[in-house]
Amino acid sequence: AGELVVEEHTQTSIGELCAGNVDLLLATPYTAARAETVCGAVMLLVAAKHGLLRYRSAIVVRNDSSIRTLEALSGATILFEDTGSTAAYAIPRAMIERAGLRMIPEDHAPGVGEVRMRFVGNELNIIGGVVHGRATAGALSSDDLGGYEGADVRVLAESALVPRQLVVARPGLDPALTLRLVHASCVDGDEARANALTLAEIGRFDRVNESDDAAVHAVRAAMLDGEAR
Repeated sequence: AGELVVEEHTQTSIGELCAGNVDLLLATPYTAARAETVCGAVMLLVAAKHGLLRYRSAIVVRNDSSIRTLEALSGATILFEDTGSTAAYAIPRAMIERAGLRMIPEDHAPGVGEVRMRFVGNELNIIGGVVHGRATAGALSSDDLGGYEGADVRVLAESALVPRQLVVARPGLDPALTLRLVHASCVDGDEARANALTLAEIGRFDRVNESDDAAVHAVRAAMLDGEAR
C-alpha cells in the first residue's frame, strides 16, 4: 500500500522526491519545473484542481487604456504576483518576451523596448494597481480574473492553456507502472474499470501535451532568470 506525505514547503517536497524518499509529487508547474531542473524528475500527467485541468494566464489593462497589443507595453510597468507564480508571472513574462520586449527589475526605469516588472503579492493588488493607475498592466490567472467581474479592466492578451497541476515522478521510476497506478487510483482501485476508461473519461487527469511542455519550459526560463539576477 502507498503512503501519502504532505509537505507544505516546495524545497522540502522537491528534496524528498529527488532523494527517492517519495515516488510521486503533485506539483504546480513552478514546482515541476524546479524538480525537473534539480534532478531530472519526469512530468507524467496533468492533474485537475478545483475541477479544472488547465487554465490561462491573462494580461489586463484598464478599460480606457490606449494599449491594444503587447508590443505597445514598451516603456510600461506590469504587476506580477511573485516569482513562484505560473499564471501571474512566468507565463505572462514569456508572452511579453515573445512580443520582442525585455523585462527589467522594478528599480530600473524602463526604456524603449523594455517593460518594468513589479511584484505585489496577490491578485487583489494586481487588479487594484491597474485600476488605480499604479501600473499600466497586470497579470493573473483566468479563474482569478473571473472573481473580479465588473472591475475596470479588460484582457489585453491571453495565453494558451496551462496545466493547473502536474503529477511528477522521481528519476528512475518506471513511467508505465506509475501511469497504471495513478489510473487505477482514479477509480478506487477497480483495475477492470480502470482498464476500460481513458484518463480523459476519468476527468481528474490527462496526458501531458506540447502546450503543457511549453508552459513548464516558460516557467523554467523565468525561474532561472530570476535566480541569475
